Amino acid sequence: MNSINSFTPAEIISLQQGQPVTTSLKVAELFGKRHDDVLKKIRNLECSQEFNARNFAAVSYMDGKGEKRPAYEMTKDGFIFVVMGFTGAKAAATKEAYINAFNWMAEQLAVQRPQPAISLTDDELCTLTWCWRAADRMMEAARSIYPLLEVAEHRDAGRYYSIIHEYPYTLNQARKILADRTRHIQPNTHGDSDWPKLIPHLRRDQLTIGWCR
Repeated sequence: MNSINSFTPAEIISLQQGQPVTTSLKVAELFGKRHDDVLKKIRNLECSQEFNARNFAAVSYMDGKGEKRPAYEMTKDGFIFVVMGFTGAKAAATKEAYINAFNWMAEQLAVQRPQPAISLTDDELCTLTWCWRAADRMMEAARSIYPLLEVAEHRDAGRYYSIIHEYPYTLNQARKILADRTRHIQPNTHGDSDWPKLIPHLRRDQLTIGWCR
């Protein structure tokens, strides 16, 4: 299996219609799988037609003989669905590095897009912060439930795997944005009594996944 560290994010993640994607060829190469086996796995995924259409696209490429061969492009969600069954320390490290590459590409897109000026009231910020904190609690629940679903081979195990491996990044980004937008609020002097419960969680240096008490 080739080391993913020998590739830059831009070499394994590309943009299609403004969305970061990778290919079944890259997945096969970096996980040390036969491409035919990766294609078979994609075709046999037990996911909904809606999920399949949203996250996989059949494409083709020219092989070394100049012959056209089938392949797939897949989004980050599609990638996670395909590789969640790949086991072992090397596979785990490759999954993590691949997800980091997807996140890197998403960050590049965010920097390039013009950001509209948005003004929110303190009450609106408080509501959004409560939403973030509730999501953090649900993340802890998902992390607790997933091992049970995996052992039981439950059909929702893949969905929970995607949640606990993809959403922590989004939660941390939301925390950073809310922390920045609430810099003017002093929890001990602000009128809303909820802020003392929320501000300490927003202003910690790094998000700890799970409910922080």
